[in-house]
Amino acid sequence: MAEFVLDQKQLLEQLKNWNDALYYFFKIIYYANVLSETPELCHFIPCDENDVPLEKPIEYSGMDSDALYTVEQYQQACDRVLFEGCKVLEYNGKVAYIECGNQLFGIGFKKGKIKTFEDLIKHNLPLTDNGAKFFGYDRPQ
Repeated sequence: MAEFVLDQKQLLEQLKNWNDALYYFFKIIYYANVLSETPELCHFIPCDENDVPLEKPIEYSGMDSDALYTVEQYQQACDRVLFEGCKVLEYNGKVAYIECGNQLFGIGFKKGKIKTFEDLIKHNLPLTDNGAKFFGYDRPQ
């Protein structure tokens, strides 16, 4: 968090108008709020709206509407994933052991080490494009 704020401070020092300064001020507040949120399983792998992991559907020509809906549902779930290359090693409906690259950690524990997104920073996990947007790494035009 400190690194992000200091990066924004450098940008603020270069600005010439208040609109841009306000943009970076609110970006810092947004980032602090996001970091305090609790990561869910759907942020690591595609899950349905109940945070149940989804299997990638097999696509084929001549798919019926139910199969097409399943493919669309899976794609929407993929769009919610924030971190690249993660897989679930074990999941019991409440607690998941996740592997991302060479990092292994658990989420969903009441006394676990990963309670917020800020707890994940030290793992330096690669972000998806949607993850970069979620964490505020791109400026809207």
